[in-house]
Amino acid sequence: MIEKLIVALNSKLKLTGEEIADALWLALHIQQSESVSSSTIQSNPTLLNDPEKADDPLLNQTQDNIKSDVSSSSQKKSPEQEPQADICTQEKDTFGSNSGNLVFKVPNARSVREPLTLTRAMRPLMRRVPSSTNTVLDEAATVQRIADEQNWIPVLKPAMEPWLDIALVVDESTSMLIWEHTIGEFKRLLEHYGIFRDVRTWGLKPDDRGQIQIHSRISIAASKQCLRSPNELIDPSGRCLILLVSDCVSAFWHNGTLLPILKLWTQSNPMAIIQMLPEWLWARTGLGLGAAVHLQALAPGVPNQQLIARGVSRRTRVNLETGIKIPIVTLEPDRFTAWAQMVSGKGNTRSPGVVFDPNRAAPSESIERHSSPAPEISPDERVQRFRITASEMARRLAGILAAAPVITLPIVRIIQDRIQILQKSQQVHVAEVFLGGLLKPLSEINADTSADYVQYDFINGVREILLESVPSSEIVNVLNEVSNFVADRVGLSPEDFVAELRKPGQEGNGQFAIRPFARVTAQVLKQLGGEYARFAEELEQENQIGSESELDSKQVSPQISKLDLREFFQASDPSRTLFVNNISDGKYYIDFSSVRGGDILGKLKQKITFFKPNEPTCTLFTGHIGCGKSTELLRLQAELEKSGFHVVYCESSEDLEMADVDIADVLLAIARRVSQSLDKITLESPNKFNELLQGAWKVLNSEVTREKLKVPVLGDVGLSAEKEKLSLSVGIGEITAKMKNDPMLREKLNQYLGPQKVKLLEAINQELLEPAIAKLKQQGKNGLVVIVDNLDRIDNRAKPWGRPQQEYLFVDQGEFLTKLNCHLIYTMPLSLKFSNDYGMLTQRFPEDPKVLPMVPVQWSDGSVHIQGMSLMQQMVLARAFPDMTPEERLNKVTEIFDSAASLERLCQMSGGHLRDVLRLLNTWIQEEMTLPLTRETLEQVIRSRRNEIMLPIYEDEWQLLRHVKERKKVSDDQGYQKLIRSRFVFEYRDGGESWFDVNPILAEARELQI
Repeated sequence: MIEKLIVALNSKLKLTGEEIADALWLALHIQQSESVSSSTIQSNPTLLNDPEKADDPLLNQTQDNIKSDVSSSSQKKSPEQEPQADICTQEKDTFGSNSGNLVFKVPNARSVREPLTLTRAMRPLMRRVPSSTNTVLDEAATVQRIADEQNWIPVLKPAMEPWLDIALVVDESTSMLIWEHTIGEFKRLLEHYGIFRDVRTWGLKPDDRGQIQIHSRISIAASKQCLRSPNELIDPSGRCLILLVSDCVSAFWHNGTLLPILKLWTQSNPMAIIQMLPEWLWARTGLGLGAAVHLQALAPGVPNQQLIARGVSRRTRVNLETGIKIPIVTLEPDRFTAWAQMVSGKGNTRSPGVVFDPNRAAPSESIERHSSPAPEISPDERVQRFRITASEMARRLAGILAAAPVITLPIVRIIQDRIQILQKSQQVHVAEVFLGGLLKPLSEINADTSADYVQYDFINGVREILLESVPSSEIVNVLNEVSNFVADRVGLSPEDFVAELRKPGQEGNGQFAIRPFARVTAQVLKQLGGEYARFAEELEQENQIGSESELDSKQVSPQISKLDLREFFQASDPSRTLFVNNISDGKYYIDFSSVRGGDILGKLKQKITFFKPNEPTCTLFTGHIGCGKSTELLRLQAELEKSGFHVVYCESSEDLEMADVDIADVLLAIARRVSQSLDKITLESPNKFNELLQGAWKVLNSEVTREKLKVPVLGDVGLSAEKEKLSLSVGIGEITAKMKNDPMLREKLNQYLGPQKVKLLEAINQELLEPAIAKLKQQGKNGLVVIVDNLDRIDNRAKPWGRPQQEYLFVDQGEFLTKLNCHLIYTMPLSLKFSNDYGMLTQRFPEDPKVLPMVPVQWSDGSVHIQGMSLMQQMVLARAFPDMTPEERLNKVTEIFDSAASLERLCQMSGGHLRDVLRLLNTWIQEEMTLPLTRETLEQVIRSRRNEIMLPIYEDEWQLLRHVKERKKVSDDQGYQKLIRSRFVFEYRDGGESWFDVNPILAEARELQI
């Protein structure tokens, strides 16, 4: 048994033998300690609150495992109808007044959602430097001195210590009270992981004269200490990092009182603001008085005034050089990573920030004195305002809270922990909900208020609207989930909060109705012993579980979702690409492989993962623009990543000028995106790339080019500047950006790079792809896959020498596209299938292109394709009812359309083109503006669309369209290529064979009536 445990720990957690031994020793001693002190714990549950152990993941994990064993064994013994007690929030002055109630310690959940990930984000700050005060014995030097000089005096050397101190300054304004628990967790995070030399916490608030002062927060009575000058945080060595935690909404942020202190700190120390609010709210806070910028540092730990600021907007009145520069970060790991890398001096990293004007005059009165009460708005308008600005995760959180019988900050944290769809939510999403105008506190909040005990409720009418619009599958029984959390962790959580334990049916004495936010079974109470065991016995005697359970189930029963027209319109946006691996997008996805001739991407995955995992492969993937290729490629990316491959997804339109593409452009774009994706993998110095990039920069610095661009000599910006630090993607990115934006410069660079295509390929393969794949495999990956999307969108205009661009890139230069030593997937223009050079193209690539055809909504004889039509209808209905089954959606057709025939007409007119059906639907919704959508409006939309696409069609093209309509075939004639590119003709598959038909929108035009 012990051997199996060691193997499991080693394989899953990557623990060493010493770490496994330590863990087993700790688990053994924890069990012994619990067996000795269980009676003490049972009689005094307040001993369970031990914040010093809050961030010990090994202790928490071990305790959870022990508790889960106890819980599972108790659950097996408990009957189905077990007596339960209600857990309610604490009411003021009620403890002890009702003999039937007990104080109950409820386990708390984390407020910092991903502490380990956040800690990893601080790794760039985990440097160690020689100490100026502490020394250690230099053993080697001491031995050498004894051997050489017979001098037995020890040689000392400076001890290595963490690089930075932290001064955590907490804004103590009233608005910050709700984040006390979060700030406490963040402080312990900084203290317990050994990243910093010292962590000290300070409070920041104005004194009686309105001057901003600080005080130490090392004790409970810290707020009563004498206020001290902010100058105390100045560190002449520059090794004190000041983190100001604030929401930036207090008066001293708006009236300029804080600016002198910010200027003082930023001139001598690195500093950042830990903003508690999401970015879209920053403009409404004191940060809105500054200019939004991106900040860069060229050296580690420089004071803020030495940072390089680049304005986000060109219209700014603040001097970015002399202004007060401050990075802004939130408690989100990705934001922290960018900021930490910037502080550590990683020059190619930018962190968002703000620059304040230090000379801005303060208004004569506080902004709060001029504020006027907000006008009353209806619940519908209140919810709509919230939905327009809030993030998707915040909208989900608000909907789930609408199903919660009680709302307090600890309960919100438990809900985030237990509800699966909210487990990736962060503190900023809680801020969005609490500041979104939906909630109101049910008691007064002041400086002495404990935020965790404030109960909130939705403003009248808001809860009902939220419940109606949230999909039914997401309105879970929150009461049960919170109850399960309490039952699993009671007595084991290192943090808790006080609540009341009540018998079912008891009413509170407060000013509002008391409802339980959780329940705990008598069996769990018995295990706590003492007064809780006696309480459990009383429950078993009264046993009023049945009626009370029925009452509470009514209180949180899911509401039947009603269709929201705005959400339906947004879900049918034709420009939206579905990220199928995303939970919300995955609900909209319909698998059309059964009517498209098979699972093309599934077979491609099988080739990469099973048949040729260790050999480079190259595949062309094509289909009509808008038929769903990007969605399928993103689905393939997710599947390949699950199979252990590192996948780089490149949207070529972001790096290339699609009207003028050369082979060097494509290769450089791929190299940039691969290097960017593998930025954390250290590669050897890329000498060949250096040489090529240096040559490219010489082209940029040529006299003709500089005269054209009106810029000074740029200097050498190759990788030799900082071999280890400067990312390859940055050097390439600078060049590709200039190539994309300037035709003359693009021509000159291609003239330089064109003759060196072979050398460029060698550089990419030998200095990027091959070493990267080797290191990926060392990390347990199976290989590298590069997906180059949007190459099917390149224009087919002629090159200067007359060759069409598509044929030039894929036929003439196709060999170079296949020579990269990794798995490659390119999207290719569908019209190349009908080019005279298609045979030559198939010779350039190892296999024929894979085609994603239209979804057939009718057969070649004009009869309805029942299966294809059904799937297209499901695609439309899923945008309205993503959480329903296909059968349930069909029963809802008349809630959207005036008849099922109107839905069928919509799908028929799309011709099975996914983007076209959404385009028609989206326009239909805008024209109708109400439900149900009528057939009359649909016909108007169809006629308008037909008139629009008929305008560029010439008579000879009408003739070709008549031939397609009659024969269901196309040839390799140049005219047919244009019909395909313009989506006048669609390709379908039937039993492995292709057939073609005119776009149904055009098929009813008078010019095509045969």
